[in-house]
Amino acid sequence: MPDIVLVVGTGMSTGKTTVMRKILRAMASSGVRVAGCKLTGTASPRDLHEMKATGAVLATDFSDYGFPSTYGESLEDLIRLMDLMGASCSRAGAEIAMMEIADGFLQPETQMLLESDAILRRVRGVVVAGACSSSLLFATEYLRKRGHEVWAASGLITNSPLFVREFTDRSPIVVASSRGSANRLARIIVKKTVEKTVKKAENSCEEKVASQ
Repeated sequence: MPDIVLVVGTGMSTGKTTVMRKILRAMASSGVRVAGCKLTGTASPRDLHEMKATGAVLATDFSDYGFPSTYGESLEDLIRLMDLMGASCSRAGAEIAMMEIADGFLQPETQMLLESDAILRRVRGVVVAGACSSSLLFATEYLRKRGHEVWAASGLITNSPLFVREFTDRSPIVVASSRGSANRLARIIVKKTVEKTVKKAENSCEEKVASQ
């Protein structure tokens, strides 16, 4: 299975889809075999078309798996949907699968996913899009308490130097703009996935040695 990285937002209209699209284009342009997935939301042909235009090896959303919308779906169905998407990304040869979760942290489906241990085991890291410093500080702390690693913050906040300064004065998490090429965002994700893969391999070797 490819490394799964979530793109989530503090709310609606915080720049999630732009962040997602720019990351996919930057990775694909640099030779990374990346797939783009929209895990939850309401079907949007425009969003899907824009993901396909990035050069990703696969662009897919829940509607490809029989869901016109994921509103009201159970956690079990959403986990199964994530696994089906991951399998499709794997067959397409993706090394990294970027998965966007719609709406904000206070939406029931979003909370249910982010608080699930099953989802936590499947996800390598998270990129958060937010509109202001206070909402991003809340979001990143919320994710940290639930065991997620936040690799970068982005979205509309990067339009305001004041908000960026307020956030970085209080958090060690990197703020990376999705404006322009978003190459920095892409580099952060690729570097973090490599580090996680190496650490996982090292832990596996240590466990094997300890068991002998």
